[in-house]
Amino acid sequence: MKQITALFMALVFTVMLLCSGVTACADGWKEAFSGVLDSLETEKLADVENPALEYSYLLYDIDKDGIPELVTKTGTCEADYTGTVYTCKTGEAVKAGEFGLGHAGLYTDPGKNGVIVWWGHMGAAGGVRYSLTDGQISSEQIFEETLDIQNDPGAEYTPIEEYVEGTKPLSLYDVSLRLPLDIYAEILESLEGLAT
Repeated sequence: MKQITALFMALVFTVMLLCSGVTACADGWKEAFSGVLDSLETEKLADVENPALEYSYLLYDIDKDGIPELVTKTGTCEADYTGTVYTCKTGEAVKAGEFGLGHAGLYTDPGKNGVIVWWGHMGAAGGVRYSLTDGQISSEQIFEETLDIQNDPGAEYTPIEEYVEGTKPLSLYDVSLRLPLDIYAEILESLEGLAT
C-alpha cells in the first residue's frame, strides 16, 4: 500500500511540475522572450563596425500549443543569415535549434506543427517545414525545384501557396521593437487560415 501511495504521489508531483511549466510560459513567455531580444539589441548596438547586421524576430506558434515561439534572424548578409528558434519552458527562453535563412522567407503552416522556410536563389528554390517536437527543431523538405533560366529567362518559381494551402508570410520586426510581444493576439488574428 505504501508503494502505491508513493507512486501516486510521484505521479501527482510530476503532473504538477509539468503544469507549472506550461502555466509559467502561458503567463511569462513575453518576459522570457524580452530577455533574448534585450541581449540581441545590446549585441547589435555594440557592433558599430557592422551597422548593416540583421537583428530581427517574429513570433509564431510552431507546435500549435497556444504559446508562441520566438524566431530570431541574425547575420551579416544573405550568405549567413541564421534563424534561431526559442521556446518557453518553465518561464525561461530555451534555444530549440537553428536553420539557414539566406534568400528566404518565413511562412505560416496552418494546422501543422511547423513553420515554413521558402527560399529561392539563382534558379533554385525550395520549401522546408521546421517542426518543434520535445523542445527540438526538426526539418522536412516539402519541395525543391530548379528553373531553366538559361533557356527560359522569364521562368518563375512556383508560389509556395501551391505547396502549403493557406500559408501566409510572417513579418519580421527589429529587435528594438517590443510592440509585437504586446499585440501578439492581434497579429495572430490577422493571419487568415492560421490554426492555433
